[in-house]
Amino acid sequence: MEGGMGMVTRALRRSAETRGAQVFLGSRVKRVIVKGGKAVGVELDDGRTMYSRVVVSNADIKTSMLGLLDPDALPTQAKKSVESLKNMGVSMKVHLALDGLPRFREGVDMGLASSSIIHIGPSLEYLERAYDESKYGKPSTRPFVSLEFPTVYDATLAPPGKHIASMFVQYTPYRLREGDWDDAKSKYVDVVLDTVQEYAPNIRDKIVNTHAYSPKDLERVIGIRGGNIHHIDVTLAQSFGNRPLPGWGYTTPVDGYYLCGASTYPGGGV
Repeated sequence: MEGGMGMVTRALRRSAETRGAQVFLGSRVKRVIVKGGKAVGVELDDGRTMYSRVVVSNADIKTSMLGLLDPDALPTQAKKSVESLKNMGVSMKVHLALDGLPRFREGVDMGLASSSIIHIGPSLEYLERAYDESKYGKPSTRPFVSLEFPTVYDATLAPPGKHIASMFVQYTPYRLREGDWDDAKSKYVDVVLDTVQEYAPNIRDKIVNTHAYSPKDLERVIGIRGGNIHHIDVTLAQSFGNRPLPGWGYTTPVDGYYLCGASTYPGGGV
């Protein structure tokens, strides 16, 4: 979609507004108001309250059920079930502003590579090793990288002749065995660039600016607990009819309170 992924949410907003919806930007929800066991509205950080017949939360399930509800609004067993969900993120995002497209190593079709999504994960052994390190709190020494150049097919995203690169990187555990992401992030971006440089040797020469989101940043900036872009892990135990919890579907134990988004079936992704 020309203009970037933000255009999708703008289109959804326009569609909703033509049907009578009101959209309040920059209005953080402080809590869901529950009366007599039923969700009846929300209270915003600025003190305003809004009442409705139902409340639907697109936030991750732990924020929705443990952060927005008063402690006594959720049955004890339901609270324990939500708390037990695995949700620690293992991915990060790295964005590059580029002076031009990088040159790929000999034998790689430049046109095909620059207009495709490139997955750097040469073998199953490579991926297994990358994942195994993360299990012990260490970011992958040789990470899996999904790289693309959106400006190749959407020139509106950068000034004429310039480009951006977007990289999805795994595996970067939310909790590090040593140190913290605030200190480790810039050094790890170098690891990511070292990996990409094996395939695009002059990538560093093209970089004008770099911006990265660690799992901790995803939690702080976007508000996803654990920095998990899928809200909760995508495992067999947390998929299909078990997502987010057996018997829940899009409902919750609180009457009139519903969930949507990546926490629910079928999960995240656009």
